[in-house]
Formats: sequence, C-alpha cells, structure tokens
Amino acid sequence: MTTTVPAAQGTASDQTPRRGRRARTDVAVVMAVVSIVSVLIVGVFNLATARDFLSSAIEQQLLSVGESRMERLERGVESLGDIVVSVASGTGVAQAVEDLTAGYGEIDEPLSDAQVEALRGVYAAGLADIVPPGYEMPPVDEVFPESLGAQYLQYHYIVENPFPFGERSELDDAGDGSSYSQAHAVHHPMLRSVASALRLGDVLLIDAETLSVVYSVEKNSELGTNLVSGPWGDSALAEAVIERLETAAADEAVLVDFEVYGPAGLAPTSFMAAAIRDEGRVTGAVAVEIPNELIVDLATAGQDWDGTGLGETGEVYIVGEDGLMRTDSRLWLEDPDRYLELVDEAGYDAEISRAVEGFGTTVLIQPVDTEATDAALAGDTFVGTSANYLDQATLTVAGPLDIKGVQWVAISEVATSEAHAPLRRHFITLVMLLVILVPVVIASAIFLARRILRPIGPIVTAADDVRQGNLNVVLDVHTKDEFGDLSTKFNGVVATLRQQAADLQHAEVETTELLQAVMPSRLVQQYQGGDRDIAEALSNATLVVISVEEPEVVQAAEREAIAEHTVAVSSGIAKLARRHGLEQVVSSATQYIAVAGLNVEDDEAANAVAFAVDVREWLSETGSNVGVVIATSIGLASGDVVTGVVGTERLAFNVWGNPRRRAETLATVAAAGEILVDSAVASHIGDEWAVDPALGLVGLDGAPLEGWRVVGHRRDIG
Repeated sequence: MTTTVPAAQGTASDQTPRRGRRARTDVAVVMAVVSIVSVLIVGVFNLATARDFLSSAIEQQLLSVGESRMERLERGVESLGDIVVSVASGTGVAQAVEDLTAGYGEIDEPLSDAQVEALRGVYAAGLADIVPPGYEMPPVDEVFPESLGAQYLQYHYIVENPFPFGERSELDDAGDGSSYSQAHAVHHPMLRSVASALRLGDVLLIDAETLSVVYSVEKNSELGTNLVSGPWGDSALAEAVIERLETAAADEAVLVDFEVYGPAGLAPTSFMAAAIRDEGRVTGAVAVEIPNELIVDLATAGQDWDGTGLGETGEVYIVGEDGLMRTDSRLWLEDPDRYLELVDEAGYDAEISRAVEGFGTTVLIQPVDTEATDAALAGDTFVGTSANYLDQATLTVAGPLDIKGVQWVAISEVATSEAHAPLRRHFITLVMLLVILVPVVIASAIFLARRILRPIGPIVTAADDVRQGNLNVVLDVHTKDEFGDLSTKFNGVVATLRQQAADLQHAEVETTELLQAVMPSRLVQQYQGGDRDIAEALSNATLVVISVEEPEVVQAAEREAIAEHTVAVSSGIAKLARRHGLEQVVSSATQYIAVAGLNVEDDEAANAVAFAVDVREWLSETGSNVGVVIATSIGLASGDVVTGVVGTERLAFNVWGNPRRRAETLATVAAAGEILVDSAVASHIGDEWAVDPALGLVGLDGAPLEGWRVVGHRRDIG
C-alpha cells in the first residue's frame, strides 16, 4: 500500500540538492586541506631530520673506516719493519754481506771497450719512453757507473746473464772465476729464497764502509754502485742508508718513501731498510723493496671496498708530503678507461694520463691538491664535504699517519651522490607516500563528508526516485522544515532499493531456469559457485618431474644466498623448458613439473629426455659455481593425460592422469643425479637414447616398480 505524506514547505528540487552538494564539498575540502598540510609539514620535518642524521652517520662511518685503515696501515708497516730487521739479524745475511763485500773489493779488472759498449747499450735500451710528470730522463752518461767494480758486476750479471729481465735472479754463478762470483754462488740461493718467501721486491745488500751496493737479487742497475758518489747517490734510499741507519736502534727499520727510482725503470719504488750488525758494529744494510700493491692492500683491506663499508664509490688512499698519491686510485684499479676520462675532464695535463697508463699506477703521478689533504698535512683532521682529486664532490675524512720517517696522510672518502642516495630514496619514498596519501585523504574526506551529511544527500536522491514513480513505502513527515522534506525523499530511496532487490531476485530465478534447461542441476550449482574449468583429454604426452633437495643452511647469510639461488634455479629450469618446447606445470623450491607433447602431433618423449639431461647438467654446474651440492632426481612418464585451466580470478594450468603419478613416483625413488623413465618413454626413445633397466625399484606403496635408467645419448656412448 502506498501512503502519501505531504512534503515540507519549499521547493526541494530547486533548493535542497544544491545546499546538500555545497555542504559536502565544503566539508570535504576543509578536511583534505588540513590533512595534506599536516602531511607536508611532517614530511619536510622528517626529511630535514633524516638529512642531518644521515650526514652525521656517514661521517662517523668514514671516521671509523679511516681510523681502522690508518691503524692497520701503521701496524702493517711496523710488521714489515720487524720482518726486515729479522732478515738483517740473520747470521747468513751478515756473512753474505761480509763475503760479497770482500769479493767486490778484489775486483780490479777493467772491461774491454767492447764490453763497455755492450753495457752502455743495455742502459740506452732501458731509457724510458714515458717519464713521470716533472721528471726528465737523464742521459746514459749521467747514470752509467764509473767504478770498475760496478761495471764489472753489471756486465757479468746483467749483460751476460742468460736469463731475461725479470728472471735475472735465476743466475747463481756468472762463471767469471772471481771471488765475488764464488761468494755469490754460495749466498745467492739463500737470499733469493728469502726474497721469494717475503713476497716483496728486490733485496739489496750494502757495505757499511764503502756504501756500495754489493748485492741485488733482481740484478738491476744499482748493483755495484756507490750510494754517495754513484749515479743513484741522490736517491731517497741513499739518503736513508747514509743518514738514518747508522743512528737507528738495533730493532728499528727505516721506511724509505716512494720515489721515482731509476734502476726500476723510473717506476715509483719504496724500500724498507735495516742495519746489519756484527757484535754491535754496523757492517752493512739490507734494503727490501716494498711493492705498491702491499701498501694498497694494507690501506684497503685487500681492496675489499664493500667489506670495509666503502660501498660503490668510497676509497681509502695515501698522500705524501709532496701532495702525490702513495697508493693507487680505486677507480684506476677498477675501471682504468673511466679514470682516464675523468682525469682529462678534471683539467689535468695529458702527461698525467700518459704516465699513469704507462707505469700502470697513480703512485707519485696523481696530484691530490684538495682542502682535505692540506688540512691533514698540516696535522689536523678534516671531516666534511670537499672536491676530491678528480674534482668530484665527496664526503671526506682525512688525517695524518703515525709512521716514522715519512709524512703520509690517509684520505677516506665517498661520493656525495652515493652518500646522499639513501636521502634521495627517502625523499622519493616521501613523494610516493604523498602521491598515495593525497588521493586517499581526498577520498576519505569525501567519504566522511558524505557520512556526516548522510541525512541530506541520500534522502534527496531517494526523493528524486520517488518522483519518478519507483515508490512503495512512504515515510511519515514529522516536521515541515528541510529535514522533513528530506525524510519524505528518503522513503523513495527505500522503495527503490526494495524494488531493485526484487528485480535481481527475479532475474536470478530466470537465469537458473535457463541453465537447468541445458545442464544438470548439480552442474548449475557448480557453475553458479564460480567454477569455470576448461579441460581436454590428450594422448601421448610426456611428463617430466624434477625433484630438487634444498640444501640445509644455518646462518642467515647462507639462507639468503640459498633463497636467491633457489629463484635462479627455478628461472633457469623454466628457460631450459622453453628451449626444448615443454610447458611448465608446477614450479617450486623443491619440485618442477613440465609436460611435452601438448599441441603437437609428433612424439616428444626424446625431447623430454634431452630436457631432463640438460637440467641435470645445468644444476650440477650451477651448484658448483655457488659452492653447494644440489641433489636432483628426475622421473619421466608418457601416456594419456587431461589438461585444464582452473580458476576464475587467478588461472592455473594443470595436468592429471596416471603418467603424472608415475613420473612423480620415479622422481621420488630415483637416486641423486639419476633420470628414471617408464616403459612408455623407454619404448619411444630407444633409437636416440640408451637406457638400462632399473632393477629393484620399489614404489611408495611398497610394491615393485618398473623403470629404466637413462644412460646417455647413443652418439656419445659410441
């Protein structure tokens, strides 16, 4: 029964709808603006706080890394000194310098003109094509030894040495019959073994009285020369031996700073020297060449940038008092081409690039004229942002090193682009959050505005439906104001909803009757329940079941590595399946099922076996690369199957039938690395693959199981 109640005064269609819409809009706008402004204020404050915290954290990390590497370098140099002191203290070394000095003093035989010219030819051939910046290659006359002893030794141990440069130490006896060569034949094997055991560079023995280099393992051009009057008398090594070793303590070694060293082909060279004593008297000195790589390893923990917390662009390097590097640039070690590009972009002379490329190092070549270096050389600790030696903005920590005899500073830095990357990611996250929150806030404001003003909007809409005739319930009007008018319109909403419900129920009854006309009732219920399966029966399909045993791990880092490896294994098997034309059915951490023979007329059993063999070999190789053992067993079976697409919102492809059960059983009972096939597969692959009966197989139910073991491809077996 329809009951009509008089409406409130006023024209509802002309006034109330506009008032309702205006009120909802005002409330929604106010709520949205307040919420967005609040989010912006919190975000800006959070970003500023994160920036300060991040900068402080990175500076503290750099300080920690720098102090750690500085301490390790200082202790490493001290340990090198202890090693060299131990070498100098050996009785064999003391005897060697005594015997070799005596043999050297007996040399008085001048070389013939031809021999002198041959030796000069070695010096001329050794003139470097590339020299360090600011250094001029001296002519042969300036570096050619004048003493007869030096000429004699260099001729017989360099010119006449049957071994090439770099292997001259293999010569024990020059065969000239001199007392020196007799002493050399006795002591050289021991000294060569010491140099090899130390894994350092050349080992020199120097006579304390004459200050002559009476021995060199590598037989370079300082052999036989005098450190006072000889061609290398102005070297840092000569200065250290002459001025510092005599006054050094018995257990003290002297570090010689890197220098452009002529006997090493002008390559940057450093030595560690210690006095040789006999009953407290200094009889000589031993100088051991320190490879640049050793200093780099001490400063960088063996170039373990990530392990020391330096990330992708961070590095620790050493700078000397001349403002030049004492260790190699990280970029030069990792990407020489990029380093050379940046050197040119930074405005350095072309000779810098040529020298670095020619000598294969940045030591004594790359200038580091930065604010951080100046502060550290002045004895201060620098912490802050600066431009590095390649004119890149970096966060830098620099400080002096406590190593006696040299004035070195350690620089730890990381590119600001990497250091501020977390801040940029944080900013992007905030922006994304804002992008997400703004629509949410607006939607929430609209929702709340509608909810607050629900007595107006929904009832006005319902009243419009009532005026269209969709009315079967009419609410009483208790007031004659606007809400009375809205109450009247709400009755129309109720009536409309009821009518819609009735219409929907009627449509559902009609749909059910139509479905029952073409299928049984139980299928109608299943269909209406959401079942949309599509299936088909196929014959002569081959199922491949791969069972993978997941390695057991204990540590969290190992579990993460295994998880990543599991994803890679699943992806790799899927690629192999696509390559062989198989379709994936199941893919998990421990099982992979694929099917061959779908949508093709030819028998695909042999192709399925080829896929299984490739998977087994690939898994074995992959496991070896990551250091784990992947236990894999594979089963194959052929026959009639049913395939189908199941699900509605999320579809899945699946296969049913006895072949799947047989393949899963064979994979379960197969040994690690074994491929088992059923009789159907075995009968189809006999011309291409060799199989042997797998005797003694027992199924999961305890009954005997028939199967064949794949031996290999017949062409490989012969």
